Amino acid sequence: MRLGDDGALEFAADRKRSNPVDFDAHWSEPKPPEINIEYRMQVLSNEQSLRVGYLTAAYGLWFKNFGYSFVLQSNLNKVREQILHPEENILDWDYLMEVPAREIKDPSIGLMRLGGDYFPIAVIYDHIVLLPSAQKLPASNTSPGQISKKLMPLGNEIAPRFQHRCVGPAVLICDGQMIIEPDMIANATIPPQHVWVDRWT
Repeated sequence: MRLGDDGALEFAADRKRSNPVDFDAHWSEPKPPEINIEYRMQVLSNEQSLRVGYLTAAYGLWFKNFGYSFVLQSNLNKVREQILHPEENILDWDYLMEVPAREIKDPSIGLMRLGGDYFPIAVIYDHIVLLPSAQKLPASNTSPGQISKKLMPLGNEIAPRFQHRCVGPAVLICDGQMIIEPDMIANATIPPQHVWVDRWT
């Protein structure tokens, strides 16, 4: 099943994934002029789990790109608690925002500015997931007028660089604000590598 260009649901029957006898019998018989299909999608009944699923995916994307430099931050403890308890509402900020999208894009990481503060985000299909920075948690109430986002194409540059054990921890800085700072690494044997992001324009 897929969504057609005109927005209609299109169904394709695959003989290799069906009972061949039933498949051949179905397609050899006369077909009715119209087929009606009724179905119910109980997606919203699992809305909280879906929201936490996006949060988990965002956490994983940043881990993929920055390795343990991202994970070993104490400011992410509430995020980890939320992931471990998806049935509860632990985070007090709106970490999931829907954005217009017509087709699935490659997931990416970036930054978002809320007022004068910068926060790491992940863009996954038609949602933006907002994560805490190394310095602060997002505010519980944020108006759309305070938001501007800037995606960073760091995957190809960062992921191969920080996924190896032979490199030191990574510190990400934007406009003088610490976005990533692995404060749970007490005594790093290799000095931290600083990644500077250009001023917000």
